[in-house]
Amino acid sequence: MLSVFYLAVPFAVVFGSLISAPLLMMHGLGGLGGWQWLFIIEALPAVILGIYLFFRLKDKPEQATWLDDEEKAWLTVTLDNEKANLATPGQHRLGQVFADPRVIKMSLVYFGMNFAGIGLIMFLPQIVAGFGSALSWVGIIAAIPYFVASGGARVAAFAQNIQQERREKALGEHENSPHLAFYQVDITL
Repeated sequence: MLSVFYLAVPFAVVFGSLISAPLLMMHGLGGLGGWQWLFIIEALPAVILGIYLFFRLKDKPEQATWLDDEEKAWLTVTLDNEKANLATPGQHRLGQVFADPRVIKMSLVYFGMNFAGIGLIMFLPQIVAGFGSALSWVGIIAAIPYFVASGGARVAAFAQNIQQERREKALGEHENSPHLAFYQVDITL
């Protein structure tokens, strides 16, 4: 189920790529440049959703109207257990946290994903346009890698569910997994 949540990023890029060219072609409409229309229209869903969620989300599970009583009870117990298991501030120093191999591993993975992802998101349309593609086709062509990656993410999640290797894949602790190479390529995309 978590993989469906993570599909939001490639789907957002696919959708954004497909609508960006038409929005850029609105240059001059209403006295605004195409890039201004792009920022306004692509920001509207996030702004509207942010306002909606500000009023919709509650502070405590007991107040959530979309959860049934069993879910509220489970979430309350889980949050209370997590709060009870929190380390006291004096137990860990900042240097100890940054020296933890798990923190280093996850930081490197996060850096690598963002470094590759942002570079691709920002420069792929320019690279495609440099091949002589028309502006109307640039967004469609730039969306292809993200469309493929979203399919790959679902396949990887399905394979991990079958073999129950979620934690090992995320932390890279199971180097001999037959799906590890595919999973790492999928993260890169």
